[in-house]
Amino acid sequence: MKKSKKTPVWVMVLSGILLTAVILVTFNYFYHIHPIRGMHGGVESFENSESSESRESSGTGENKQHLSHDWKIEFQKKETCTEDGYTIYSCSCGAKTRADDLPARGHGEFYLSGNREPSDTETGYTGDRYCGVCGTLVEKGREIPATGHEHLQLLGQKEATCKEEGYSGDWYCDDCQKIVAFGSATPKKEHTFDGGTVTFPDCQKEGYTLYRCTACGEEKIADRTPKTDHTPDGTGRCTVCGQIALDTSGDFGSAFPEMFLQNRSIVNLQSDREIRQYAKDQHLSLYDESESVYLALYRSHDIYMTVREVNTSVYCEEKGKFCAMRYYDYDIYVRNIRNLFTQAESYASLETYVEQAESYSGNPVIGAVNGDYTGSRENCRVALRNGTLLRKGDTITRDVCVLYYDGTMEIFTPQTYDWTYISEKKPYQIWNFGPGLLDADSNFRNDIDSNLLGEMDPRTAMGYYAPGHYALVVVDGRKTIEVDGRKTNLYGMYIEQLALLMKELGCVAAYNMDGGDSSQAYLNGEQIRSANREEQRRLTDIICVGERS
Repeated sequence: MKKSKKTPVWVMVLSGILLTAVILVTFNYFYHIHPIRGMHGGVESFENSESSESRESSGTGENKQHLSHDWKIEFQKKETCTEDGYTIYSCSCGAKTRADDLPARGHGEFYLSGNREPSDTETGYTGDRYCGVCGTLVEKGREIPATGHEHLQLLGQKEATCKEEGYSGDWYCDDCQKIVAFGSATPKKEHTFDGGTVTFPDCQKEGYTLYRCTACGEEKIADRTPKTDHTPDGTGRCTVCGQIALDTSGDFGSAFPEMFLQNRSIVNLQSDREIRQYAKDQHLSLYDESESVYLALYRSHDIYMTVREVNTSVYCEEKGKFCAMRYYDYDIYVRNIRNLFTQAESYASLETYVEQAESYSGNPVIGAVNGDYTGSRENCRVALRNGTLLRKGDTITRDVCVLYYDGTMEIFTPQTYDWTYISEKKPYQIWNFGPGLLDADSNFRNDIDSNLLGEMDPRTAMGYYAPGHYALVVVDGRKTIEVDGRKTNLYGMYIEQLALLMKELGCVAAYNMDGGDSSQAYLNGEQIRSANREEQRRLTDIICVGERS
């Protein structure tokens, strides 16, 4: 019988090495590709230097009960032919977890070494079997009897299992009555695991899958997943472990965790009676004076806002007596600065701006008021909206109000305005109308130019309490209303009276926006303060409160 021509051993070895190199180079190339962050183009943009991952994390040494761990890779072990791969993650709070388990690939790309054909008088050899990936000896070869022996039988053969090695068997010649080729041990077989039993993670334990070998019963744990965040109810108590675990993720969540809901539900009340009862049940503070009528209470995972209408009186110098006065007070808490945003155009109605803002954010605008007079380049020489610089004036003639990404708010006079300082602090919004209303001690500024004080008019102001806590106030005026069956004139407020109001509310800084017929207010789908005319004045921008994706 004609024997087939065998491929030389050195060719097989070299082929295996080249194939292994190609696989490794290809894997490394694709594994190390990283996404490239997009660049802003056309406008100057100011963003918070912290990553979104760190902004959403609350891991500190003092508060290890945060709901969102800031996991970072501490150690990675790649899977091999015989060993599983995994990743160890660590959090800044000290917690560690193992995840991303990858099962051993198993040997592959096998090749033989030392194999030779038997002759009539000499034994042959099947060859040692090596893994072409890692080079490990997987199976020893065995001798092949010389072809001169005719009556052979295989003795001592034993099949390998996942618990014990096997044996290839010895060749015994009945003619010679002796073993003419000795066998070799065969390695254990790999385990045959079942489909696995899954244990799901919760806030108390990791998740994993437990596999059992169907032959020997040996167990193997894989597919580890880290503990989950706490699952708090509306009061902040975890529904799994029962402990208090307020969600303090976000830029300002840690400062006011009790103001926000601990789940993704939304409370939107529009009745004074319902609002006061809800606040009482939830231990939330409200103004109790009889002059306040609450129009809205909105509470979600990211926003807490109350809006009240206040009807009182204010002294009118022109009349020499106290006159009726009405204003709307928006008390706003936001978890992230982006929940307080602006919408700017050339000139448009408040309703048009709201529609544009809702289209942009993909969520309803809850409340909105007018901003400054951005459309006037003479009055508003510097303007920045939602981190995008619209214009940067070299000479500033009016006070400037800056809201930064870190939630702080500062007011500059034309003399103290410093663009380099402001830009380095990463501004989020810049308004240029004014004046600023309060001094460093939160009192009315006595250095305001008398030309800016004006008469009693409708007013709009923005107040600042702390990062994440703000006020928007709109003062009604230039109209006649009916109170207790009698017609009463609303004139508005003087600038000084507006400043004193912002101080009474507790603001540490306050800024006057555009006023008069531009003072407009929006709440839950309707305009609650408008001018006393059929067609409202068009605005150049608005300040919005709303959910953001």
